[in-house]
Amino acid sequence: MAEEAQGVGQARVFPLADGDGTVSVVILNADNGPASQELVEAAQEYIDPVPRMGEGQAPVGALATVRSAEVHTVDISANVALTSGYDIEDAEEEIQGALVEFFRSIAFNDDVVRISSLNNLFFSATSIVDYADVRINGSTENLQLSEREIPQLGEVNLDV
Repeated sequence: MAEEAQGVGQARVFPLADGDGTVSVVILNADNGPASQELVEAAQEYIDPVPRMGEGQAPVGALATVRSAEVHTVDISANVALTSGYDIEDAEEEIQGALVEFFRSIAFNDDVVRISSLNNLFFSATSIVDYADVRINGSTENLQLSEREIPQLGEVNLDV
């Protein structure tokens, strides 16, 4: 239902979120990022323009509230050895691009940012010949997200 609203990429529905007869709809934009206020308002208009009246896609009597996904900022750090011919800026740019795509791919599909997945990104990077001590927000543990959160890249700190 929510994904049919123009500009919405994915949605999660939480029945009884605020009590009987309520539904919370958490949405992402078409790029699997956080929804803008304008997109939230457009999706709200599509789903439940007049609360509990059944004028949108929500059934009569239901109170649907649309919200954007919450952003969990994820900082990544690692020690790296560079491939000959590459500098640290090359490696940071390559890893940043890979992380942005990875975070988009797991948004609403996996509630865990896994160290093993990040290791795969570092292993696959052309500019990096070896790596160690990959950390998520300073920790070597996986990052558990709530079901209403999506990861968003913060800082990438690579040390040679």
